[in-house]
Parts: sequence; C-alpha cells; structure tokens
Amino acid sequence: MNPFSSPRRLTAFGTLALLLGIALSLVPVSPRAAAGGRVVILGFDGADARTVERMLGEGRLPNLEALAQKGTFAPLVSTNPAESAAGWAALNTGTNPLVNNIPSFIKRHSGGLPVPDFGHLKIEEKQLGELEPTGLLGLFHGYPAWGLAGGVGLAALVVFLLIFRLVLRANLFLASFLALGLGAAGGFATLRGAEDVPSSVPGVYTNNVSQPGFWDLAARGGKRAIVLDAALAFGRPPTPGARVLAGLGLPDVRGAGNGEWFLYTTDEGEPVRTPRGFLLKKNKSSTGTIFRVDERDGRIETEVYGPVNFTEVEPLKAELAEVEEKLQTAKGWKESSALRDRRAEINDEIDDFEREPWNHRASLDMVIERKGDGLAITIAGQTHEAGEGEWTDWFRLPFELNRLVRAGGITRARVMSMEDPLTIYLHTFDIDPQNPPFWQPVSSPPEFSAQLADWTGGPYETLGWSCMTNQLKDRALPVDVFLEDIEFTMAWRERLAYACLERDDWELLFAVFSTPDRVQHMMYKYHDPEHPLHDPEEAARVVDFFDEPTALKDVIPAIYEQIDRIVGEVLQRMQPEDALFMCADHGFTSFRREFEVNNWLAEEGYLVLDSARAKKGAPRVASVVDWSRTRAYSLGLGMIYVNMADREPDGIVPKEEARPLLREIGEKLLTITDPGPEDAPYAEPRRVVMDYAIMADLYEGSSVEWGELDWPCADLQLGCAEFYRVSWNTVMSQVKLVDTDEGVVPGPLTKNNSNNWSGDHASVSPRIVTGIFFSSAPVQVPAEGVSVMHVAPTVLDALGLTAPEYMQYRPLSRP
Repeated sequence: MNPFSSPRRLTAFGTLALLLGIALSLVPVSPRAAAGGRVVILGFDGADARTVERMLGEGRLPNLEALAQKGTFAPLVSTNPAESAAGWAALNTGTNPLVNNIPSFIKRHSGGLPVPDFGHLKIEEKQLGELEPTGLLGLFHGYPAWGLAGGVGLAALVVFLLIFRLVLRANLFLASFLALGLGAAGGFATLRGAEDVPSSVPGVYTNNVSQPGFWDLAARGGKRAIVLDAALAFGRPPTPGARVLAGLGLPDVRGAGNGEWFLYTTDEGEPVRTPRGFLLKKNKSSTGTIFRVDERDGRIETEVYGPVNFTEVEPLKAELAEVEEKLQTAKGWKESSALRDRRAEINDEIDDFEREPWNHRASLDMVIERKGDGLAITIAGQTHEAGEGEWTDWFRLPFELNRLVRAGGITRARVMSMEDPLTIYLHTFDIDPQNPPFWQPVSSPPEFSAQLADWTGGPYETLGWSCMTNQLKDRALPVDVFLEDIEFTMAWRERLAYACLERDDWELLFAVFSTPDRVQHMMYKYHDPEHPLHDPEEAARVVDFFDEPTALKDVIPAIYEQIDRIVGEVLQRMQPEDALFMCADHGFTSFRREFEVNNWLAEEGYLVLDSARAKKGAPRVASVVDWSRTRAYSLGLGMIYVNMADREPDGIVPKEEARPLLREIGEKLLTITDPGPEDAPYAEPRRVVMDYAIMADLYEGSSVEWGELDWPCADLQLGCAEFYRVSWNTVMSQVKLVDTDEGVVPGPLTKNNSNNWSGDHASVSPRIVTGIFFSSAPVQVPAEGVSVMHVAPTVLDALGLTAPEYMQYRPLSRP
C-alpha cells in the first residue's frame, strides 16, 4: 500500500522522508544480461490430455503439433485428488501433498470435527509486526508514540528555525516562536497519527504450502525468476532474485476468496437497498449481492462497499479493557451498574461487525447518469461511459479505513440493461496491484505487482479465482457475459507474459493461464450432448468468441485453439537456445451425475443416523449421526474419514482396525452401479467409482503420523468413474434425507447434476483427468507416466541446477 496515495496533511518529518524515498526510488538499476538459454514454463489450468490428443489428431493445434514433433508430449498425472490446490502445490514444489501440506481445497476441520475446512489456506488475524507495514504506518508502528512525536517535533523545530532565520531572515524571537509552534504541531499530529495504527489485522489470507517453489530454488541457485499468476504463491517468504505475482488463493479487497460481485438495479421486485442488499444465498455460491436503487431525473446516487473497517474495532476494544479495569475498583452499585451497562453496549457494538458487516464497510460514492444512449458511471471521482451491453474501463477504488490505513481495489462495470429495469453489473473488487493493502500484497516483493502494471500500461486482475464462474453458476448473468470475461482475463494474462518475455532480466519465466479450467467448468453442458442440462438449440447458438463466430458447443475446443495460439506467440518471442515446457494441474471431463457418498455409507451401515434427530433435507452429518455407532463419514471432494478412537471427538474405531475397514469400504465402493435417471434409465447400469486410495499407503513423507489429528490428508480418497463426481451435499459433509412411510431415510445414491457447473475433475479418478506435459526438447517418459511432481526437478535440471533430495522424482532424462 502507498500511504501517500491520497492528499493528507503531512508532518515535516514525513514530508522529508517521502522526498528521500522518491529520490532513492529513481536510482536506475541496470539488469545484467541473461547468460545461456532460458527456461519458459506455460501452465494451463485444466488443460486435458485426451482433449489435446483428439484435437491434435484433427489438425486443429498446429503449434502444439510442431512442439510435440520436435520435443515431447505426454499425459501429466495429477495428484490424488486431481484438483487445482493439490495439483499446483505438487507441481510447484516437486513434493506430494503429505510433504507440501496441501491435500485439497477442502479437508476435515483441524479440530477433528466432521465439518469441512480449507485445506490450502488459513484466514486468520495477524499482528501488525508480522505484516511488515511500510511508509508512515511502518514508521508509526516501529517507534513509541511519544518518542516519535518528540523526535518529529524536535526535527520540525530545528528545520523551521533554520528556514525562518537563514532563508526568510526573520529575527530570532519570531523565528523561535514560529518554529516552536510548528514543532509542537508536528509532534501533536504525530501523536494523532499514532492513534490510527492498528495492532492487528483480521481476515488475512495465509498460505499452507510448506515447501519452496521451484522458482525459489532457482533463485537461490543464482537464476533470476519471474512468476505470473502462480497458485498458492502468496504469503510466502520472499526469495531474492524471484519476482512472483500470486494467483489461485488470493482474495479480493473485501477479503472474499472467490470474489464478491454486485448488481445495482431499479427493479421494484428487489426490495433490499444499500448498504445491506440482497445476498444470493439459497442454493447459491453466496458471492453476489443485489442492491435496489432509485433513479430520479435520469440520475442514481448510491455507494460501493469495500472491506469491513476493522480499524473501528480497536478503539472499542481499548475502551472495553478500560471499563473492565474500572470495574475492579468501582465504588458503589451505581458506578458498577453504569460500567456494566457500558460493557454490554461495547460488546454489542463489537459483535455487530460480524452480525451486520454491511454497516461497517468502507464506502465510496457512485453516481449513475444517463448520457445519450448509454450511462456515465462515476466512482470516487472517476467517470467512464458505456452503452447497453458494454463494459467500462477500470475504476480505482481507494477505500480509506482511517488516516493511515487504505485498501486499494479495482473494478469495472457492465451496463446490463438501460430500461425495465436499469441494471448495471459491478465486477469483483480485485486488489489494486499498484496500491494493495499492506496486509495482503499480491506479489513478492510487494512492489513487483506495481512494476508489472507499469510494464503493461495499467492495472490488471489479481483475484486468485478469476473469471465469472459463480455468476453463471448462480444463473445471475448470461453465458455471453461469462465468455466476454474469459476473453478479458486471457488477454491480460497474455499481456503480462509478453511484457516479461521482452525483457532480458530473467532466466526462468513461469506464466499460468486459468481460463481453460473456468471454461470447462461452465461450458460442458453445451459441449456434451449427454449432459442432463444439454439443450441442442442453445448449444448451437453462435456467439462471438475471440473475434470468431463460435457455437456454444464449440467453446471448449475453441479455448484449446487459444492455448495453441498463445504457444505460437510465445515461441516467436523466445530465443533459439531457450527451452519451453507446458504443464497443467489436472485434466477434465463432463460432470453428469452426482454421487451421495454419505447416503451410501449410511446404506452400508458405516454411518448410522440418530432417528430422533434425522430430518428431511440435507443436514450436516454432525447434526444427525449417532457417533457411538458410526464408523466412517465423508466430506470434501471425495474424502472419507474413519471415526477413529483418540482422534475424532467421539471416535470408536481403534487405529489398528482402521486400515482393514478402509480396504473394506474401498472394495465395496468399486461395486456401486448406477441404473440412471428414473425417467431415462441406462441400458446397462454404469459404474460409479473407478478406484480408491488409502492415503497413508499412497504418499509418505509427512512429519505427522497417520492417525494423528493434524495428518493433512483424508483416510481414503475415492476416484469417481467418467461423468461422475461426489455430490454438492457430500462436499459440505451433508447427507441427503427423504421422508417416507418408514420415516426419514437416506435418499437415492445418484442423481443428475442440475448445476451450471457442468464439467469437473475433483473426486474423479486421476487416471481419467490427466493434464498435459510438453517439452520443446525430447525427454524420456517413464513407464509409469509423467507426474506433476516431475515438473519441478526437470525445470531445475534444465537450468543447470540440482534438484533437492526431498523431491520424490528425479528429472526427466534426455534420450
């Protein structure tokens, strides 16, 4: 964060520090020329090997075809489970999930409770000293308030005395009087500024990855590295020589992991106004809010809402501590009663920050005015115009929490409709790469994100989960708008990569493109004729996609053609001696049918319902299970846990019996078949689960023994067959219950996927959803195939560096 990004009164000391900082920042740095061949790695999230093989055979990927003929193409086997958090962490570090501590996006709660928790990150309160604030905030934090105030006052007195006497030629008495007054003012302003220094920051996203990325190891070996949009690369210890822009896992400026978005509408059917708005919650991703606004004489006046202003809580906590102290020495019942009443009021005010956060968000004015055939939208003094169906340019969002603490965001707007009702869409408030909050930098070192903006001529998306999947998943916006956003994101990712390719101050460049993953998650219902949501007429509808008329059913192959185009552009910018690798974290398939894992566990007697608490719907397992008789339960993306004694709060299965139980469950999973939908049964029942893994047998290297509470992985990971995935209920540790004449019982094991999220890979067998691996030079493909954990040691080897011994795989050898 730049503490001087908006006008404010500065002390003389602060002004001098600012001028000195500006002078130092202008000292030129000449990068040394790269020596020898460089290494470029292109990561394409979700790039599927089978899709690439098919399109290569059809002659639709000429650049990849040339790369394969010159070098190597092979399927890339992901982790188990085959999903982005675990896959990228293993690829980046060259280690398995037990070693790098990233088992999945989701794992069991760290307290052993049967509820889901984040597996790849933590959201926690950080003390200010842990966050290394810079600028005035760092200065105020680094010195005692009175000492700093005295120093500033004394420095101001001396400086102004010299100015008045030597420059302005004032007499000694007047110069001393004025200098003393200004010095006192400087000291007082410093004391007031110190009041705005928070002691801690809540809601900071921290990274669970426990091993360095291959770029860190390369930089330690003397190779300068640039990394763009790398998954789980935020909050890592900085490595000199490595410049890293973080990707997957990074939140928006409001602290939302998947990004929160907004619709402002004059629709009279939307009754909830600002600041609360209507949160799209039921059966939704809960990332969108609709605000009802009123238009008067062609003008709408409203606000946009940023992060909760946590700086307002600290004075309340300080007052609460003071009240508690006074209560210890209160005299008489009147004073005690008044203090207790005030204590209750303060606690209620503090609780209100979580109970009604919309009342405590930093905000900026927004004005929407009709102008010609479009709208002029003004936010924080910036005006952009757009017609119906058009996007604005970026708005900068300088959210001010107090005089010292700011959180910079960026957004853009799309005019959805001009009439009946007037509606604009406001995109996620990404962290501003040129003015990020000090507690959540988007790059390492923190200033690198601003350098990238300078290289590319403006701000760019920083949200880790880029692209509008949740908006489409919630059926809040049409697919056409989603595809517009895909183009926008991919264009900016290209712009960043090409800007870096034109420089000569690196030996390693790693650029990740997330758009293939997002497209396949949302577009398989158009691409797959057998998907339950497939509408042939809508699938045949033609849209403009990357300036080409494209039927919706062909958008998935079209995104692979864009991958091919990008590879061609990169190859043109590379030097002859450079090496190119391509990789993915996993592959993809159509998600047609859901599998209710907890229903199956109940049907087989491994999970036992408490009949007194069971109720129709999809309750959490924790609320309806009889733990005295339950031996296993499921949550997350295909994870099954044993209700193990001395581990789970109500565990009953001794550890020595857990492995035989897991093998029994695994073998029974392989026998499950699905007859198909009742209205359209299959000719032959289809297999639901293709394989399973007992995770303690699959991976090794954890510092925590299996059976202990903090062991990171599940006990058993199931791998669904083609077109199946665990249900949305299973992910949230729920069991689907139905009401029958015999009471409340588990419902069917399988059902159609009715969600726009129509393609997937998570909880699918890793043997099905393999990613891609390309190398511009031939390498020897092992008999067991190429693993995501081969990438890091192979890249290090290409740079002339030796991979550390803790990596599970050795570099792929040249034939």
